[in-house]
Amino acid sequence: MVTFRKGYDAVAKLEQEDIYLDAPNFGYFFVERPEGGFRLVEHGEKVPFEEFAAFRVPGMELVGSIKNKLFTALSRDKRERGPLLLPQGNHLVGHWLSFFVDADEGEYKGDKPKLVPIFKAFGDLKNEDEILAFASNYGDLRPRGDEKYTLSLVDDLVWCESLNLWKKEITAVNEVVSLWESGAEDKTLAGLLNEKLREYPSIQEYGVDGKGMVFSALRSSSLGAAVWLQLAQSVFLDGPNERIARRSFRSGEYYAQQCMAKKRTGEYTGLWYHPREKQTFYRQNYTRKKAAQEGRSVKEKRKGRMEFITPFPSEEKTTKKDAP
Repeated sequence: MVTFRKGYDAVAKLEQEDIYLDAPNFGYFFVERPEGGFRLVEHGEKVPFEEFAAFRVPGMELVGSIKNKLFTALSRDKRERGPLLLPQGNHLVGHWLSFFVDADEGEYKGDKPKLVPIFKAFGDLKNEDEILAFASNYGDLRPRGDEKYTLSLVDDLVWCESLNLWKKEITAVNEVVSLWESGAEDKTLAGLLNEKLREYPSIQEYGVDGKGMVFSALRSSSLGAAVWLQLAQSVFLDGPNERIARRSFRSGEYYAQQCMAKKRTGEYTGLWYHPREKQTFYRQNYTRKKAAQEGRSVKEKRKGRMEFITPFPSEEKTTKKDAP
């Protein structure tokens, strides 16, 4: 349940007095990312101005002593210290990015791609290298200039996001997902998501369609806003199909609802799965039956074998409700 309040923050709420608006059909979010990605520097480290040229205007040339002028890298969050993500390259580049990551990396040519939600791809980041690579594709968690000015030419300071902030947000996302899967009360989930959606707000905007009708839309302008908006709308199922993710009861993986199917009969009726997983199970069962007929056995837990996952409590609660 997504509402719009003061400042146009999108917050998941349960109170009846809130005014609910139709969720917009935006399947993309906007980010500005440095042309050369990021590298890690220490809090307080001196870095030459030409290195973090992402603050320059495209086409601008650095001349004279300004190129090697040293700036002190500081955390944008006063509470965080340790390694910082320093932007690299000539300038910032604006991009509209999908709320889903192609798990097939463009190799699959069929009509059922495995599109992983951005909140799951973010939550799966394991180390500094993966975080740097992800940040290079999706930019900062917060919009540049948020909380502090990004650059001070007067004091020779440059403010950057901290690696610790990324690690904390990854942990927070995984904690909410775990609570969701374990069947936590909606009020508990709403409270946690409210806090994050206020911290990483998406902005309410208005437009005019081809018929001259005014429509409202939520625009996420940072990775953090996109991650938390998609997770909140997937939990409460109040967003457009272009953003909603579902968990496959067959594998436990999350994919875009648009590329999934719902089980219509038998056990687990009403739960979602990815069609390609169904085909995988059919192949596995065929291999097992054929081996049995030939007097052979199939090694269990072999590499590439898909395990059957029973529903989480949160899915069991909705099985009958979602059934056709």
